[in-house]
Amino acid sequence: VFTFAGDLMAHTVNFNMKMYDLIYKDVKTILHDDDLSFVNVETPVCDRLPLSTYPSFNVHTSYLRAAVEAGFDVLSFANNHTNDHGIIGINGTLAAVRTVQKEQHIAGTSPRLLAFSGLKASIRDGIQVTPLCYKGWHILFCSVTEILNSYDSSKNRLYYSAPTKQGRAALISVIKEARARYPCDLFILGIHLNEPEYGRTVSEAKKAWFKQLGEAGIDIIWAHHPHVMQPWETITVE
Repeated sequence: VFTFAGDLMAHTVNFNMKMYDLIYKDVKTILHDDDLSFVNVETPVCDRLPLSTYPSFNVHTSYLRAAVEAGFDVLSFANNHTNDHGIIGINGTLAAVRTVQKEQHIAGTSPRLLAFSGLKASIRDGIQVTPLCYKGWHILFCSVTEILNSYDSSKNRLYYSAPTKQGRAALISVIKEARARYPCDLFILGIHLNEPEYGRTVSEAKKAWFKQLGEAGIDIIWAHHPHVMQPWETITVE
């Protein structure tokens, strides 16, 4: 049983709370009773920078830790706010998630899985998949963004997939190569969409793009950015 959330935001009313666990009070049981819970963290997590809200977000490790303790197991950091604070914010986010991973590993004899995707440790890295093994299931996870708020050099530290013919062809190649290299039961792609927020209509162009992703080897497309629910469907590909 998987739970797919949307975008985890961090406005002033959220990060000024004294107890971040209250954010998740009404959903914590759901997140702990399923097998894996996915969420897109739509803010840098950098302890070196002050807390900040729109248009340039930032939170500290304690904010991320609360989300993980609430039950989120698989995190996406690929979205249009990931590089709100450039390289400093990206390095801070990597440090924060690795800190929380280490805490989870130390926590007990059966540490919870905590995985993430969307950030590069170096500009030399390409988009890579994250292999997971959970209860005997072999799962591939990857998260990319089609949209950025800043296209400066820091974009080279993100899993950015341009919503162009060339960019999408490159992503398809990554998917096919990963599927061939890592035999798996499920391949899950998180994708932060290049589309308007708060729209509830699924365009035919998006359906066609998602079908291409399915034909390339993706089993579950977990899309976010609109901040509202949209219809979903199951398709069969050859």
